[in-house]
Amino acid sequence: MCFAALWWGGDGIETSFDLRFEYEDPASLLAGQTTVGGPRLRWNTQSVVAGFGVERGARVELQVTDLQVAGANDATEVPVVFTLYDNDQWRAYAVLKLREVHIRSNFVLCHYPAAMRFTIPPPDSLAELPWTLLFDVRKASQFTLQAQVCDDASVNVSGRVSMVNFGYDGALSEHLGVQELGLRPLYKVLFVVYLAAMVLWILDCNIWRRNVPKICYVFQAALQAKALSVALKLAFYSERSSHGQANTPLDIAQDVGESATSAALLGVSVLGSLGWSITRARLSRRETLSLLLLAVIYLVVSFNKALCRPTDAPQCRGFVLSEYALQSMMMLGVIVALNFTIAQLKLAASYERWNCFVTPLTYMKLEQFQRFRFVFLGYLLTPTFLLLVNLLVVTPPGYWRYAWVNTLLAEVTTLVIVTNIGLVVRPVDTYIYSRIARSTASDTPNHESPDPIEPPPLEAPQADPVRPQTTDTTTTRPAAPAPVEYPSANTDTMMSGLAAIESNR
Repeated sequence: MCFAALWWGGDGIETSFDLRFEYEDPASLLAGQTTVGGPRLRWNTQSVVAGFGVERGARVELQVTDLQVAGANDATEVPVVFTLYDNDQWRAYAVLKLREVHIRSNFVLCHYPAAMRFTIPPPDSLAELPWTLLFDVRKASQFTLQAQVCDDASVNVSGRVSMVNFGYDGALSEHLGVQELGLRPLYKVLFVVYLAAMVLWILDCNIWRRNVPKICYVFQAALQAKALSVALKLAFYSERSSHGQANTPLDIAQDVGESATSAALLGVSVLGSLGWSITRARLSRRETLSLLLLAVIYLVVSFNKALCRPTDAPQCRGFVLSEYALQSMMMLGVIVALNFTIAQLKLAASYERWNCFVTPLTYMKLEQFQRFRFVFLGYLLTPTFLLLVNLLVVTPPGYWRYAWVNTLLAEVTTLVIVTNIGLVVRPVDTYIYSRIARSTASDTPNHESPDPIEPPPLEAPQADPVRPQTTDTTTTRPAAPAPVEYPSANTDTMMSGLAAIESNR
């Protein structure tokens, strides 16, 4: 049975490792190949650093601090090989290390072509621990450092490895991979953008403080959560860039911030799609209880996913799958609620077609919700589009340098959806549309009134003044009084006129 343990001090930048290999005889290997499951690796190979992009002239420093051998079949020395593969070499080696692939011997893995190979114990018998190797990379590529046991024995080996790129100062000071160099400038720009959005939102709410719906405060909390999440990511990558090792508290904090941002944006989307404080003052009791229950479940799952380490463990993958299922269910609910709210607004606009005091505001809200539905549908389809762009344009097979562009596209998509949600839930002057319809001045008495504007009372019809009577010399018949004219509206004539205008367009 194969058992291997690896403790990471970082993400392939400056890593402390503790590898344990347990020997497998060929009989157990054959038995393991007959089991049902996913692809499994051979017992004598483990990754120390995976997929770290470096430029030409970068440096790899490897230091082995301890080596213990058990069950070596009376052998005095068991060689352990540390091998550095570039991107092309690794694509072939990654297939050979699978148990399902037949090879003549496991020792083939120890002699496969590579960019660098370091064997311990070293040939020099006088060399003592720690054993150190410095290697200057001769070509730019994405490298993987692999450890292999080249004998039939169980081995424990520990040490540290560091990969350093050239920084902006021209010195070997950059601990981020080439494929991650664009993340720090990206998060700096995003932090400024979200900080400016927070300031503008607060100013807008202060200007229209008499007409601020409750959902505006929820959206402000979502903006603050997103800005905090971006700041934590910026701090995390800055720490890795400067010191190499990933800061564990910052790593967990940026995952928690991302989960909180996702929960806040989904909450605003759900409440906005239901029209809470936009088209209706409150939610029903059933809606409130359902949303509270769903929010509690989602927060528990998302925060457990953020705190779960290591991230590739089966339990962590279960949390990721559960969070994805909850997100899909909530997004489906947003689409259904948006369709229902839009149908209600259309019905209200049709029912109050000739009410100039209600119709303008209703049409404004209808246009906002229709735009929000269109953007949200695009947001649902964007992951598929981004996946195709990633596979075909950004990082097709063999290309790795611009992997950070995937993060850029995802963040831009999030920024677009946040902007459109803000346009839907932003505070507006609900009286301006009625003032425009009535063609009244801005100092109307109803401007400061919290109640809806009521139409003015109809005045009683006034008769035209009777003109003075004139006496005709040719007749003695008295003049008939002038008829009283009353205002009237012919609805059929108005509808036919509107139809004619529409047909002429």
